[in-house]
Amino acid sequence: GWGYQEAFVVCRQLGLPATDAQSVYYYNSFGYGHGIPTLYNWRCIGNESSLNDCLKSTSSCYYSYRSVYRISGVSCKGSIVPGNCSTGSMRLVGPNGPNKVEGRVEYCSNGVWGTVSRYGFDVRDAHVVCRRLGHQTPRALIIWNAYFGQGSGPVVFYYLGCTGSEDRLEHCTYSSSPYYLSHATDVGVKCSERVLTDCINGSVRLVNGTTPDEGRVEVCINGEWGAVCGRYWDRSETKVVCKQLGYSQDAVEGSVFRYSKFGDGDYQQILWNIQCTGSETSLTSCSNYHNDNCYYGRTVGIKCYNTTNCTHGEIKLYGGQSNAEGDLLICFNGVWIFVCDWWSILPNVVCRQLGYQDNNWASYSYNSLFGSNNNVAPMVVVRFSCSGNENSLDYCSNNTYNYHCDTAFGFICSSVVNCSNGTIRLTDGGGDNEGRVEICTDGIWMTIDARYYWNYNNAKVVCRQLGYYDTWSVAITDTNWSGKNERVGYRYVCTGTENKLSSCSKYSPSSYANYWFNQKRGGVDCQYNDTG
Repeated sequence: GWGYQEAFVVCRQLGLPATDAQSVYYYNSFGYGHGIPTLYNWRCIGNESSLNDCLKSTSSCYYSYRSVYRISGVSCKGSIVPGNCSTGSMRLVGPNGPNKVEGRVEYCSNGVWGTVSRYGFDVRDAHVVCRRLGHQTPRALIIWNAYFGQGSGPVVFYYLGCTGSEDRLEHCTYSSSPYYLSHATDVGVKCSERVLTDCINGSVRLVNGTTPDEGRVEVCINGEWGAVCGRYWDRSETKVVCKQLGYSQDAVEGSVFRYSKFGDGDYQQILWNIQCTGSETSLTSCSNYHNDNCYYGRTVGIKCYNTTNCTHGEIKLYGGQSNAEGDLLICFNGVWIFVCDWWSILPNVVCRQLGYQDNNWASYSYNSLFGSNNNVAPMVVVRFSCSGNENSLDYCSNNTYNYHCDTAFGFICSSVVNCSNGTIRLTDGGGDNEGRVEICTDGIWMTIDARYYWNYNNAKVVCRQLGYYDTWSVAITDTNWSGKNERVGYRYVCTGTENKLSSCSKYSPSSYANYWFNQKRGGVDCQYNDTG
């Protein structure tokens, strides 16, 4: 291998800028030099004083496929690296420079400041770092992936294995970093002292929310408040916390936010990988695994909901332009929830339960098309299985699952307005001779799918059917008409000789609402007949 660490060692050995050194190995970029190269497969840590101190092999680097030797080179950039630190020294480099509170972890090796990889780095390693920097009873928050910027020099420690009791990182087990490891994996920590309070062991609270019913989950363990890792956190864990906070025992539901929506706080997570059944009375009664494999940005937050006066099984649609469309909300044990996994709910069953007539144009949407989210109501995986003949979802079989989800399904129901099939009209135009075309289909006004084939021939037929002069008809496509959220019907292909649009060839539309929302709509600009 010939990478950053090797280039760094070469540039430093030559007294040249090395902090941004780059390896160059693409087929003899700087020529062949003299003699036959015999040193191959270099492995430097980055703290070596000379290239000769690195591991290497003596096999040939002849590349038979191209009949060339692959000669390595370097590009020395950045700043010169003096030997200005004592081996074993440590520091944190934060936004305002070196300090002992927060920043990128740096360790001096052979007179050069290097970094620590986030791979394998856990809270026990962080405690050793903080203790080395003078924190007597440390708490530490681990921050991944060069949050405080990428360092330079060697990546000294890779897969640290501290027990937490060591005084220095070099006393822990570790591996040397592989040649391909970049500073994008540099780990950072925030150090602080433990603060003991008179909180009751096992009590919970929600922190940093905008209302009392939401926030970062914190639990009291041995007099300390700490956050909770979001890994494996789902409905059951949320139920336990909400019950513990005094919400309804029988009908409790809550929303889950796994990725630090309410911040990470200043301290490490105190519980990891919690798994509850939902029947527990406190969070500390659930099983949890202290493998410490949780990091900055994964702190869990929740929102608890009180029961309402809705009737179990009642449904409504959320976020649509009318009551006939939206993401599906269902009353579940007195709490409105969004349904994430509709499985085989047929749109007509939902629309029938909402009081709409059966027709061929009920459709469904996915990925929270109408704006549903966990701030509005909990999102729950409920799998319904319907035949299509049911009058409500109550008659469909269903299963409720424990795991959390992030997007909901929705439905669009169509009201029959008793227009005459094949009738057309123009809307949203500047005058009555122009606008978006709507055609009555099965008693419903539908807009035209104009992604393909909407052209002069189609416009001629529309204008002719409406009684306008058809020779100068203009076809228009637009995605921004007010009807952009209306049901898209057929795609029409006309020859131009037809007397009405319904006589043209047509292609069936998709039943996925996501597919036709914000697609191009067909319109026309017709010329008035010359009466002179």
